[in-house]
Amino acid sequence: EMQWLPLLPFSSILYEEVKKNNSSIRKEEQPKEVAFLIEIEQCQNLASQHHYIVEVTVEGKKQRTQSKKSRNPIFKENFFFLCQKTALERVKVALFDVEKGEDVQRGRVYLTEQQILSSESLYSYVFEGCPGTISLSTSVQIVYSQSQDRTTPLRKSIMLDLQNL
Repeated sequence: EMQWLPLLPFSSILYEEVKKNNSSIRKEEQPKEVAFLIEIEQCQNLASQHHYIVEVTVEGKKQRTQSKKSRNPIFKENFFFLCQKTALERVKVALFDVEKGEDVQRGRVYLTEQQILSSESLYSYVFEGCPGTISLSTSVQIVYSQSQDRTTPLRKSIMLDLQNL
């Protein structure tokens, strides 16, 4: 008597194939790390010839720049870091005066997504006031510009929604 090997029903083969495809799609859909540039400038109460440390905390992990001496009250520091867009609400920026041993209280923080090799506009999130916790749920100004120089930015006050980034 002949014994037939059990054949997998077509639906289960298809299911395996779909599952395999879905898992690869899911992998692609996972949020990628994006490069961000933080610029801190126009701090009004910086003492000249003081050293300042820019400290950036992304999702609880501290990253900091080397200390930099300020020659005038305009301090500018660029800081690149990688994080997922959804982590942006957990980014903290602090500017520390080494000589005074305290944080700077006023300043302006730019947070710019770097569109590398892309013709798309750079989106700069401008946070007025004290460097501190950056939260995208608060009202901020957004600056649209085609290049990194902000000579003719279109300024527009909006509520940033994390879902629409």
